[in-house]
Amino acid sequence: MGAFFEYGRGDYDTHNSFADAASVRGGGTTDYAGGGLLGHFAFAGTSSGNFYAEAGGRMGRVRSGYSSSDLRDSEGRRAEYDTENLYYGLHLGVGYVWTVPGLDDRGTLDFSGKYFWTHQDGDSVTLSTGDRMQFRDVDSHRLRVGGRFAYALDDFISPYIGAAFEHDFGGEAEAVTNGYAVSAPTLRGSTGAGEIGVTVRPAAASPFSVDFGIQGYTGKREGLTGNLQLKFIF
Repeated sequence: MGAFFEYGRGDYDTHNSFADAASVRGGGTTDYAGGGLLGHFAFAGTSSGNFYAEAGGRMGRVRSGYSSSDLRDSEGRRAEYDTENLYYGLHLGVGYVWTVPGLDDRGTLDFSGKYFWTHQDGDSVTLSTGDRMQFRDVDSHRLRVGGRFAYALDDFISPYIGAAFEHDFGGEAEAVTNGYAVSAPTLRGSTGAGEIGVTVRPAAASPFSVDFGIQGYTGKREGLTGNLQLKFIF
């Protein structure tokens, strides 16, 4: 069992094109902070590996901002807004860790399948132009299958590489302004992901470790992310 705290920040760009009007570009930032609980159970295995199961829950707040110089009112004010919402979710997973033969027990392959549900509350905001917008709740349901290969170079450094495929069954962000529904962007669809990183321990028997990783996405979601994870095992 474990507890964790999380924080993330990102920037995004938007582009909307219309047949009878000029294109509209915009962008903004998003950051979130929260925490949660994680449970991991490793079943008894053999020298070649073992099965495991895990579950977790998280909760926090996410803040988002948006602005567009292409959207202006009659007084020349550009459209912009800020919003803050509650998010929460859970995940369930099963997997198998296989000790690769011929690598002196230093190489492992972790095959897993996981389900993620994330909910973000809606919000009502007033744009800088005075218009009101109502954002509805957003729910995302994702299934992910993938694998990660890790190799312990020594007692201190363990690089890894992995790949995964996931499908999102929801993720529509619906909004209403002046009684009219805004065309809803959606994350529904399939995405391929790849990752590379390294886990570092200051000493062989140290309960403390640091993980640096980079992930790339292609398909329905496209982009590049990085992460830094600090872990202490009691």
